[in-house]
Amino acid sequence: MAEFAALAEQRNIQLQQINEVDVAMIRCDVQRTHQVVANILGNAIKFTAQGSPVLMRLCTGDSGYRLDVVDQGPGIPPDELDSIFERFTQSTKTRTGAGGTGLGLPISKEIMRLQQGRVTARNNDGGGACFSIDFARS
Repeated sequence: MAEFAALAEQRNIQLQQINEVDVAMIRCDVQRTHQVVANILGNAIKFTAQGSPVLMRLCTGDSGYRLDVVDQGPGIPPDELDSIFERFTQSTKTRTGAGGTGLGLPISKEIMRLQQGRVTARNNDGGGACFSIDFARS
């Protein structure tokens, strides 16, 4: 979060963090995992409206730990929730002016697959999206 504090401040976005676990021991490639979290958090800040919060919540998941990144952006059309993880694909709600190559999410998904984890996306009831990064316990 510290890495993105300046960008969030520039956009008047408040970064919030909730830790529901005291210690989360995971087995991972630190650099690649950092790449995944940075990509997901960077997207959340990029697509969240100015003045809105972005929440990072660490909790227990189905088979280990889960990091949820919850934004207040435009959300993702339901029929595109799976396709945004395909190479060179961007959501129709974010294509115009958002920038990017459409590679960040597919790369993140592959990194997590190789680490026996996963990345998924869903829409929030009140708007915006939630990206979940699931980590296997060590």
